[in-house]
Amino acid sequence: MLASNPESDKDKDAIELVRALTRGISKHGVRKFTDKVKEIDISDRHQNYVEVRDFIISEVCNILGVEKDQVIGKGQRGVVTTARKIAVVTIKTHFTDISDEELGRFFDGRARQVIYKIMKEYEGMDRGNRLDKINFFDCFDIVNSKTEEFKKTILK
Repeated sequence: MLASNPESDKDKDAIELVRALTRGISKHGVRKFTDKVKEIDISDRHQNYVEVRDFIISEVCNILGVEKDQVIGKGQRGVVTTARKIAVVTIKTHFTDISDEELGRFFDGRARQVIYKIMKEYEGMDRGNRLDKINFFDCFDIVNSKTEEFKKTILK
C-alpha cells in the first residue's frame, strides 16, 4: 500500500480550486464572481447576515406589494424606492458595521454614496411628520420589529 504524499494532495487541491475558480469566472463573469466571494466574507463577519438581509427584503416586499428584483434592481421609482430605502435602513440598523460599499454591492452594485444618502435622508426624517410616518416609519417599524423577532429565533 502506498502512503499518500501530503504535498501532492495539497497541490492537487490547489489545482482543482484554480480550475473551479476559472470555470466560475468564465460562466458568471468576474464582477458577479467577486461579489459572491465578498458576500461570503460578509457572512463570515456578521452572524446570519444573509438570512436576516433576505428576511428584511422579503418583509418589505410583502408589506409594500413589490417584487424583490425591483427592490434590489435599478431604475424604479415610487413605492419601490421607498421599499429599497426601508430595506437599506433596516439592514444598516441591524448590521451597524457593514460598510455602505458592501451593502450597495448587494443592491445591484449601487455606489456607497447612494447608501450614505439614504441613511442621511433617514436621519433627517421626523417621526412627528405625518408624511414621514405614513411613507416610511409605519412600514419600517413593522419590519424592524419582525426582524428583531426573526433574529431571536435563528440565534437560538
